Amino acid sequence: MSTVRRVYFYAVCLVTLVLAAWGAGLLLRLLFDLAIGGRPTFAGPGYANQQIALGLSMFTIPAAVWAFHWRTVQRLGGAGTQEAASALRKLYLAVTLAASSLTALMTGVTVLRWLLGGADSQTFSAGAAGAFPVALGVWYYNWRVNSRDGAPSPAGGTLLRWYWYFVAAWSLVLLATGIINTLGIALDHGIFISQPLVQGPLWSEPLQMRVAAVLLGLAWWSFHWLYAARDDSSSSLRQVYCYLFAIPGGALAAIVSLAIVLFRLLEFLLGVPVGSEPGFFRFLSLTAPTLLVGAAVWTYHWQRTKEEASGAAERRSSARRVYYYLLSGIGLAATSAGVITLIGLLLDFLLNSLNPAPLLVISPGWWKDQLALSVVLLALGLAAWLLHWLRTQREIDRSEEERFARSRKVYLYTFLCISIIASVAAAISIAYRLLSGFLLGTVAFDILNSMKWSLQLLCAAIPALVYHAGLLRYDIRVGAERTRTVKTIVVVASRTEAGSLAQRLERALGMPVRAMAYDGPGATEDGKISEQQVEVLAQAIAASPHSRLVVLLQGTEIKAYSYEEASRHE
Repeated sequence: MSTVRRVYFYAVCLVTLVLAAWGAGLLLRLLFDLAIGGRPTFAGPGYANQQIALGLSMFTIPAAVWAFHWRTVQRLGGAGTQEAASALRKLYLAVTLAASSLTALMTGVTVLRWLLGGADSQTFSAGAAGAFPVALGVWYYNWRVNSRDGAPSPAGGTLLRWYWYFVAAWSLVLLATGIINTLGIALDHGIFISQPLVQGPLWSEPLQMRVAAVLLGLAWWSFHWLYAARDDSSSSLRQVYCYLFAIPGGALAAIVSLAIVLFRLLEFLLGVPVGSEPGFFRFLSLTAPTLLVGAAVWTYHWQRTKEEASGAAERRSSARRVYYYLLSGIGLAATSAGVITLIGLLLDFLLNSLNPAPLLVISPGWWKDQLALSVVLLALGLAAWLLHWLRTQREIDRSEEERFARSRKVYLYTFLCISIIASVAAAISIAYRLLSGFLLGTVAFDILNSMKWSLQLLCAAIPALVYHAGLLRYDIRVGAERTRTVKTIVVVASRTEAGSLAQRLERALGMPVRAMAYDGPGATEDGKISEQQVEVLAQAIAASPHSRLVVLLQGTEIKAYSYEEASRHE
C-alpha cells in the first residue's frame, strides 16, 4: 500500500473515531441525565428526542466508516509486520492514546468528585459521566492494539514516547497541585481559621475535587511513568522530561515557595506591621505544601536520573547540562534582583540623610520590607547559582569537552548580552541625568534621586558583564569557538545486533551512533563482540581524521571504513 493511501486510511480512522466517540458520549450523557438527574440538562420540548437523534447519527455512521477503514488497516498491520511497526501507525495510536487518556483523566476527576461527595443528584455532571467510559474504552482498545503490534520502528517508538511522557507530565502536574491544594485546605480550615475540616456529614466540594485529582493523577502518572516507560531509561525524551520538566519544575516550586516563606518570616521578625498573627501566618497554608511537594518531585526525579546514569552518555549529558545552566541562570537572575533591591535600599538611606526634609520616608520601618526581600533574593539566588554553576565548572575540570557544549555558550552569551544592554541603558540614563541637571542647574540631590534606578541597575550589571566576558575570553583562547568536525557514525549489522552494538559504541564514544539493520545471520552466542573489541573500535574511530564512518559487523569481525557520497556522473 502506498504512503498516501496509508495516510488516507489513518486520517479517516482518526476523524471518524473522534466523531463516533462524541456520539456515544452524547447518548450516555442523555441516559445518565435521565437515570440520575431525573431530567435532561437544558430540558425543553423535544430536547431528549433531538439528543437521541444527534447521538445516534454521530455514533452509527462514523462508527461504520471507522470499522470499514480500521479493518483494512488491521489486515495490513498484523503483529510483527512492517506496517505494525511503522511510524504512521504509531502516530495514529499515540494521538489517540494521548487524547483519550487525558479526556478520561479530566472527566474521571469530575465523576470521582461526585462519588466522594455522596453521589448527590444535584451535583451530578452527566457530560463527564458520559465522556469518561467512552474515553476509557477508546484508550484501552488502542492500548491493546499497540501491545499486540510488537516492537515499533525507531521513529514509531519516539512517537509513543511522546505520548508516555506528555501524559506523565500532565498527570504529575495534576497530582502535585492536587496534593498542594488538599494540604492547603486542611491547614487553612483546620488550623489557621479554626474551622472543622469536614462540614457536616460530607466534605466540602473543593476538597472532594482535590482528593479526586490526587487519586486519579497518581494512577495515571504511575501507569505511564512506572509501567509504560519503565524500560526507557536510555531515551533522549526521558532526559528532557526529567531534566527540563520534572526536576526544574519541582526545584522552582520549592525555591519560590521557600523565598515567600523566608520573606514573610523576616517581615515578622523585623517588626513590619502584619495585622493579627494567626491571619498573617495563613500564607503557610499554600507555601508550606508547595515547598514540600516541589522538593519531593525534585528529589525523586533527581535520584531516579542518578540510578539510570549508565547509558546514552551524550544525550544524557546534553539534557543535564541544560538543566544545570537553566538553574544557574535562574539563580543568577534572583541574585541580581537581590543586588538591585539592596543597592536601592542603601541609596534610599543616603538620600534621606542628605535631604534636610525627607520625603522618601513614608512610615517608620519603611526599609524593613526591602531589606527582607533583598536578603531572601540574595540568599536563595546565590545558593541556587553556586550549587549548579560550580557543578558545571567541576565538569569542565574533568573534561574540556564541556567548554564546547552549546548550552554553555547559550548561557554565557545570553548573560553577556543582557549585562551589556543593561549597562549601556543605565550609563545612557546616568549621563543624560548628569548633563541635563548641569545644564538646567538642578540641585545635586535631585540629580542623584533621579539616577537611583540607573545606579541600581549598573551596580548589578557591571559585575555580571566583567565575569561572563572573562569566561568567554578564556573559552575562546583555549579553542572553544573553533569549528569542530562532527562525525557521522553508522553501524550496519544484523537485525538482532545492530541496536545493541550501536548503544555500546555510543557509550564508549560519547556521541550519537546510528544503527542500520539487515536481514541475515548475526554472531553466534559464542562469538559475541567483547567490550575490549568495542573499546578498540571506539579509539580507532576517535582517532580517525574522517568525518563519516561506517561500522560493518559480520559474525565476529568488526571493522570501520570511511565513506562519502559518490558522484552519479563520471
